[in-house]
Order: sequence, then C-alpha cells, then structure tokens
Amino acid sequence: DMYMFDCWGFQLPASKFVEQVGDKVVNVYLTMKITGDVTNTEDNTPAYYIDSIKIVEAAYDTEAHEHTYTDLKDINDDVHGKLCTTCGHLDATGHDYGEGEVVVAPSYDAEGKTVYTCPTCNGTKTETVEKLASPTSGWSLTLKDNIAMNLHMNVTAEQIETASVDVTVNGVTENIALNTLPTDENGLPVLTVELAAAQMMDEVTVVLHVAEQEDITRAYTVREYADYIMNNSDDEKLVDLVMHMLNYGAAAQKAFDHNADKPANADLDITAAEVPGEGGAVDTEGSVNGLVFYGASLVHRNKIAVRFYFSGSVEAVDFGDLEVHTKGDLYYVEIADIPPQDLDQNIVLTLTKGGNTLTVTYAPVDYMIRMYYKDGASGNTKALVQALYGYYAAAKAYLA
Repeated sequence: DMYMFDCWGFQLPASKFVEQVGDKVVNVYLTMKITGDVTNTEDNTPAYYIDSIKIVEAAYDTEAHEHTYTDLKDINDDVHGKLCTTCGHLDATGHDYGEGEVVVAPSYDAEGKTVYTCPTCNGTKTETVEKLASPTSGWSLTLKDNIAMNLHMNVTAEQIETASVDVTVNGVTENIALNTLPTDENGLPVLTVELAAAQMMDEVTVVLHVAEQEDITRAYTVREYADYIMNNSDDEKLVDLVMHMLNYGAAAQKAFDHNADKPANADLDITAAEVPGEGGAVDTEGSVNGLVFYGASLVHRNKIAVRFYFSGSVEAVDFGDLEVHTKGDLYYVEIADIPPQDLDQNIVLTLTKGGNTLTVTYAPVDYMIRMYYKDGASGNTKALVQALYGYYAAAKAYLA
C-alpha cells in the first residue's frame, strides 16, 4: 500500500493491520516513527524521501475470529470482494469487464472514453482512448479570396523527401510528392485543395504515404472546419461570413444538382440577403465591325468568373491577352479568379478591330441583380444569386 504523511520525525498513532493465521486473522496494531526529507523537484512538485521507518510498538489481538463478510462490493478498478466486518479482511477476485462501451468516441482533435462494467458487482472503470491518427497536423479554410482547404501534412523534415499523399475529390485521385508542395512557417508541406461552391459537402479524402509506416487516411469537408469556426470564434463578422459561404454552397448544390441531399447550410438559421433593386445593366460603348456583344454570365468555381459572350465574327478582333472560346454559335472570353469581396468591382473589357473600339463595363453584382429580378428565371437560379449576394456582402463587411 502507499501512504502519504504530513510530517517527519514524529511518532504516528497506532495503525491497524491484519495478519492471516490459517483461515483466521488477528489484528496487528503498529506504532511507527518515520524520518526523512521534503524536497521540491524542478517543477515544484513535492517529493518525499523516507530515511527510515522504525516500529515503536507492535500489539496483537489475543483472540482470533471467524470472518463475517459484507455483500460483494466493487473495491477498485482491478478487483471486487467481500470485507470482514470485524477486522476488515478482504476476500477479493478480479473483475470480468467484457468489451466495454465507448461513451465518447475519439476524434482527430480529442481523446475518447470507454467505460467497462463488471456484471458481477456492477463496478465500472473508465479508460482513455487515443485520438485518431491524422495525416495532417492542422488545417484551415481560405476565406479571403476563394474556397479552399489548406492541409498541413503531419510529417517530419526527414520524411518529406520520400513521402507522398493521395488526394481524392469527386472520385478523382491525384498522387502528390510532399517535396513539391509549399511549406508553412514550421517547414511542414501545405496541400491546398480548391473547391467549387457546390462541393462544400464533398469529402476530400487524403491518404498519407510515409516509408515504413502504415498509411494514414482521413476525409475532410468544408462544413467540418466551418463548424469549428462557428462554435469557437467570437468574431461575429467571421461567423457571418462562414454562414453565408455555406448558404451559397447549399444553393449551388441545389442549382447544379450536386450532392443536394446534404446541403452545406443544414441546421443553420441564416437570414437571406436583400438584393438591391437597382443595377444590373451592362454598359457598352463603341463598336467593332462584325461583332456584337451578346451578354454575360457567372461561373461558380472556387472563385467567381465572368464570361462575356459575343455573336458575329472574331476575325481580326484584338481581345488583348484573353483567350477566345466558342460555345455553339457564340464566342466568349472569361475574367477569372474574382474573390467574393470584389464582386461589386467593374470589369472593363476593351476590344479593337482596325480603328474601332468596343468597351464593355460590367460588375458581377450586376448579373446577380439582373437574374434575381428577371421574369422567367428559375427559383434555383434566383436562390443561387441571392445566396451569392449574401456571401459577397458578408465578405465585404469582414474585410472592411
């Protein structure tokens, strides 16, 4: 047994022990004197050093007795038993716990707990379950410019040169060598996975391959990290931005029929944005022979893109550095990678042919307004541009 003493060099009062004599016991009373030092360790935790224990006196009961036991009791995590009501003798046997019940499942961020119950005495013990192994030491979301996961790989500096990672998004797997990735301030490789708006509930599965170790697998979603922010941040503007981002994702899921049974905004109370009634017009100035501005649209990737469509002929028309694409009988050029907070900024597109110039001025927010109030636009389309407007307004407020 282990005892704690409050003082040193003092005689302690008699303490009762028992000694087995055949199938009977006798009480033994020991009076002890203990000497020693009290020394603080480096972390200021008291450490006790016993120099000697001297038995001052030993007294024995003269009369043995038959044990009279209590009912079976839970004694500690290891045994249950019966206690003699006269002398305190313990008749103990080990628990039979069985498999146990997981009461707190382990996660990548926290340990779990398993409770074992002995069916004989109903005694219980609780054991800690280690956190789940993760291929990342940390991760985050990019919120200022686009929708992306940033995964900081869980490796040592020595492992980077030979380790790799498999990343699966929407059924497509890519193997990436860790020594080709940028690193964070701690020298850890950072894998950035960009996602379209409709992919916020898609699982991004990561498998880390390190020599002479078992592969470590984990799946991530945008909603998972968004929940962490919403549950832990005191920044109301940040939380509002995250909620409107998820709302936009859910609208995109429905509009594009992608993973729509798991909406990114599930169980969230989000007030729909008010789309202003003014704006929406495209400003054009000048003209070029044989080419007519047809219209504009938005592309909902991890960042918004604007497409400008034209009809007619693009022969000899100078579009600057923009690549010209075809879609049916139309031609289009694309202005890509527009962060949400800049969706109110005008895009000025200038085309030239010979001595003629056509200038088109348009902001992505104009498209949202036009489609939201357009007669004949589908409910999904209106919900999408309304949610995008809310995402833009929240990003603007957060970064102001």
